[in-house]
Amino acid sequence: MVAAGLTRLPLFSSYMNKYIPSEKRATVLSTSSMIRTLALFLSMLAVGRGLDHRSLQTAAIAVGLCLAALSVFSRIEENHLKD
Repeated sequence: MVAAGLTRLPLFSSYMNKYIPSEKRATVLSTSSMIRTLALFLSMLAVGRGLDHRSLQTAAIAVGLCLAALSVFSRIEENHLKD
């Protein structure tokens, strides 16, 4: 979970710094960070609940499938980041 988040963070930062006007950038980056932290909290809560009722392997597969789905539906492309 952490590894997937760390690899995407520079990509999102570059994208946001390129397209968000400077007068709004701090607010947008702060809000984005808050949403990311909330999503991480909720996902870890769900994984913990899953571990209470199922096995570690089932929880790991569920997290992997969610990450794969998120990466498929990501709308940021490399050509958006090139100058």
